[in-house]
Amino acid sequence: MIKRPPQPPQLFVAIWTVVGLALTITGTFFQPHLFLGSLFQVNTTLQVGAVLLTGCVGGKNAGLFSQLAYVGLGLAGFPFFYFGGGLDYLRSPAIGFLFGLIPGAWLCGYFAFLKPPSLSRLFFCCSTGLGVIHGVGIIWLICTKLPHFSVITDLVWQHSLRLLPGQLVVMAAAILIAKLFRSVLAY
Repeated sequence: MIKRPPQPPQLFVAIWTVVGLALTITGTFFQPHLFLGSLFQVNTTLQVGAVLLTGCVGGKNAGLFSQLAYVGLGLAGFPFFYFGGGLDYLRSPAIGFLFGLIPGAWLCGYFAFLKPPSLSRLFFCCSTGLGVIHGVGIIWLICTKLPHFSVITDLVWQHSLRLLPGQLVVMAAAILIAKLFRSVLAY
């Protein structure tokens, strides 16, 4: 019988839901080069790292609820998205990727607590979450922009492929931080 690691206590889930929301909002407006200096320039923000970190440390429910709150508050008009907020954002090509944060965070958190948190396990969890975020975003673009294939390819480049290398760097940092937190918290 496989021994599952301890699940995060409910209090930690509640705390990490709030922390995850705050990290996602804050991470939306900060780029990694602010912390890395001119050593490493990347085209992304810390948002995805915050989402994946929340799932890896807070679990599936903290990941899910923090991202539901983030997307909900952003669509309600709070300027939490990169270019503001409100229902007009539903016409933005980026909305599919924002919707992708919700299942991406949940799936990352789900896998993070199936087995003890090794670096390779957390890499798998975060890679799966990041893949879901991009998958939902790309599917949204395809569904909303068909049959304009040149528009779709331009938007996939702009909102996904161009950002992916930087997001992989941010994901690596989230994995290391998650491993540290999970070791300290012993769950």
